[in-house]
Amino acid sequence: MHREIKKETTAAQIVIRLLNGMLKGCEFDLASGKTLFIVAKENEVLTQQHLPIFPENTIFIPVTSAGSNFEINIDDQTPANVLLRELNNEDDSEKNKAASILFNQIITVGEVVFAVKEINSEWAEEILLYPGKEKEKTTPLPLAKKSRAALWCSLSAVTLISAIIVANFDYRDSKQKQSGELSSLLGDNEGKYHIFHGHDGWIYILANNEKEVAWARQSLIRLHFSKPVRVLSLQSEEQRIGLWLTENWPTVKYHRIRIETPQSPVILISEERSQLNDQQRAQLIKNLNQQIPYA
Repeated sequence: MHREIKKETTAAQIVIRLLNGMLKGCEFDLASGKTLFIVAKENEVLTQQHLPIFPENTIFIPVTSAGSNFEINIDDQTPANVLLRELNNEDDSEKNKAASILFNQIITVGEVVFAVKEINSEWAEEILLYPGKEKEKTTPLPLAKKSRAALWCSLSAVTLISAIIVANFDYRDSKQKQSGELSSLLGDNEGKYHIFHGHDGWIYILANNEKEVAWARQSLIRLHFSKPVRVLSLQSEEQRIGLWLTENWPTVKYHRIRIETPQSPVILISEERSQLNDQQRAQLIKNLNQQIPYA
């Protein structure tokens, strides 16, 4: 049954910009009243069998270590009066006391760094440039693009290995309904998300980029979806599988990993540089199936 969720909307008063972590650069409009920020490892929140009930105005910030939750309260009559309250576990009234925060100032709570501004104002330069001039980072160059014809014609040098062995399309009605409900909750009218039931009992949501990953995670937290879910990006999965191959199968030399179709991922392996007998090939495919549970 299709379910619509209707909410009364309140005009946004301020904007919060996250300055570090996985959501660095993300901005959220905050309305008057209280907004709760859950700061925790993703697997501590999304992997619970039964998610706790969060207030409607809740934003999840994933971190890699223990985080400190906090809330921001905007005065309905005086939007410029913004209060920050850290929600420490310690029984210390001073540490948990609300304090006023200023616009366009760098604020730190635990390991989260952020700033706030009025909805129609501009960010200060130091906020946009935070944390200042970073050291020049080197990024791996993308593999040189080859023509599709050349790639597919050189079968003597390249072997295509599909990571999927058994395609089970006989999904139960309950799983189809769960996928449909999840897609509806995400507002996925354009088909941006790939939703699969993994053979490990998890539901996997694969997105095209990190921005869509962040949106899906926020939606799951706000809408209290109770099933165990993992939200991943196609690019991060390709990188993860490549790293796993390098560490566990160093003798296998691959050209590329493609997960454009997540249920049928493909690995292009160099046959000239990777000597695999039938038994090794079967073991590799078995291991890949374990590493890619949604395939």
